[in-house]
Amino acid sequence: MNFKTPSSLAACLCALCLPACTLKERRTDCPAFLTVRCEKPFGTGGKALVSIRHAEQGTVFQQLVPCAELEGAGCEIAVPRGTLTVSAIAGYGHMVFDEDIIRAENGRQADSLYAFVQTEEVRGDAGEVCGSPEKEFSTVYLTVIGGQEGQLFILNGIWGQVDIFTLDAAEAPYACPLEGAQAEGSTLYRFRLQRQGDYSLKLKMYDASRQLLQTLPLGEMMRQAWYDARTRPLDDVHVLLDLNKAVIHISVGDWGGSSFPVTGI
Repeated sequence: MNFKTPSSLAACLCALCLPACTLKERRTDCPAFLTVRCEKPFGTGGKALVSIRHAEQGTVFQQLVPCAELEGAGCEIAVPRGTLTVSAIAGYGHMVFDEDIIRAENGRQADSLYAFVQTEEVRGDAGEVCGSPEKEFSTVYLTVIGGQEGQLFILNGIWGQVDIFTLDAAEAPYACPLEGAQAEGSTLYRFRLQRQGDYSLKLKMYDASRQLLQTLPLGEMMRQAWYDARTRPLDDVHVLLDLNKAVIHISVGDWGGSSFPVTGI
């Protein structure tokens, strides 16, 4: 995971340096101690980025915490009292953290993110957030039958970012070339797709000389095959593109799937 700015460290130090209170001071000015934990495993190991945003003061804490700690007794964090939004995101790899956004670098696919966001009102000396991490990505399995030798597929979208405090898609254009593995009579591709804000995702097909052959409205086809970009957890998708028969079949999760004609090839 890449941190683009040192603001995460500053926020963390700010939270850790909140003043303690004596018996004579107003308790409302004293820090509270918030325990952050999760009620089920993340689905991945390593560490989770825990971020806390105060309704009036902005981000007051941001630090990597072992998933095992959050899945156990949790971690205790000194925070200002008030309305707090807590985000915990695990599964980082190549995606870049930038303030309150996670984005996929152009040319790379999304990471296998598992996350939760929860808002808590903390007015006393202590509080607790117990979140339920969900799968925030879809794995798309693409099988291509037929076509030309050396053909290239590129995924094009406009939702290349995720807001860490809402887990909603955020706009940022991106393009990701797909790497395939040859099988008998077909080529197999597998890629991860972060949450999308709409169904404008495109799959572009190029020949060996990199001339554009076809632009498939993959997102709209997925929608018609009952893919829901708003659901949590996100479903995986199986796509069979038969260029010999000029047809594409898409199945989402446990649904039977839908078929669409492919023209202009």
